[in-house]
Order: sequence, then structure tokens, then C-alpha cells
Amino acid sequence: MEQFIKRDEIRILLQGRKHTVNQIAATLGVGRATVFRLQKTLKEGTNLLHKKGAGRPTILRNLIKHSIAQYVRHDKKKTIRGIVTNLEEKGGTKVSKSTIGRCLQEMEYNKPWATLVPMLSEKNRLLLIEWGKKNENIH
Repeated sequence: MEQFIKRDEIRILLQGRKHTVNQIAATLGVGRATVFRLQKTLKEGTNLLHKKGAGRPTILRNLIKHSIAQYVRHDKKKTIRGIVTNLEEKGGTKVSKSTIGRCLQEMEYNKPWATLVPMLSEKNRLLLIEWGKKNENIH
């Protein structure tokens, strides 16, 4: 986000034509090459926004994520290492433990076991409401 703010600031300072490239670079804490590159881009009339790169494709496709979720639902105490082993044995998919960990975090499972955070039970919800009503005016 800060990167885009600096681009806008550089654009404004360059369009004012009151500052040199060295002054803009020193004021904003960026390199002179950055200011020159943005100046060239402005002269060409092209967009200053960052172009989205191709990036590395994800290893875990939806089908594999679905399999991970099934493993976890079937065995709540299944470890990440166990999930990796199951994926390699059954699907032939080689995935690191950290990738599985990130996937489980996205699905809102906790580590070290892939268990869901339990929802607030109805009994505890009612007790919490009752406690809140009793302690409403306490500071």
C-alpha cells in the first residue's frame, strides 16, 4: 500500500516541475532510479499501477483441499505429518508440512492437531448473556 502512496507523491511532485529528481528521491526516501522510471512512465502516458505478475501457481487445488478437509473431519487428531503422508500415499501429491499448515489455517483449523475451534454452546451462550446483564453497569 505504501508503495502506491509513494508513486502518487512522486507523480504529484513531478507534475509540479518545481523539484529536481534528486530532491524528490531524498524527500520520499526512494532511489533516483525509481523517480526516473516513474518520470519516463508519466511521459509515455502509461498506467502507474503495478502490473500483476504470473506468480507461482498453487500446489493445492480445490480437490486436494477437499481431501485434506475430509481427512481432518474423519480423524480430529490427525497431525499435519499424517495428512502429508495420506496425500502422498493415496494421491501421489507431494506437499510440504508448511503448505498443509497454511491450508488448515485458511480452513480455520488449529495446530498441532487439525481440530476446529469449538463453537460457543447454547448453554454457555445463555450464561454469557446472563453474566453480561448482571455486570452491565460495572466499570
